[in-house]
Amino acid sequence: MDDPTDHDSSPGSQVDAIEAFSAVTQELRRNDLVLNRLRYFHAHHSKESGPAEDPAIVAEERTREDLRQRLERIPVHLRPSQASARKAEQVFALPELLELVLLNLYPTDLLFAQRMNKAAEGVLRTSRSCRER
Repeated sequence: MDDPTDHDSSPGSQVDAIEAFSAVTQELRRNDLVLNRLRYFHAHHSKESGPAEDPAIVAEERTREDLRQRLERIPVHLRPSQASARKAEQVFALPELLELVLLNLYPTDLLFAQRMNKAAEGVLRTSRSCRER
């Protein structure tokens, strides 16, 4: 199976790279939450000398490193910039604009958008036009 972070510069692969980047960054956020919870629990409930000895923490730190390596394999020119992220947030903040964007997506992409963005989920749930698709 191909690694979703290995891409060329064609338009389809650019979309794949953005989706891979989004998925990996979301997984990194989840990993950060798990690590923080594990470290807190270890610090307050464990008699061991340090968090590095906890196998769950060691495993999550390995996962974090693997995720960061996957991010590094996505070519820089295919990663979303901070400016493009801010623009996307501005568009997604306006339900009317977001609905217009969503109406131009394939049904499978609508499912992906619904999973990745709470604003898109809300528009898809409330918009008659989107539901009819």
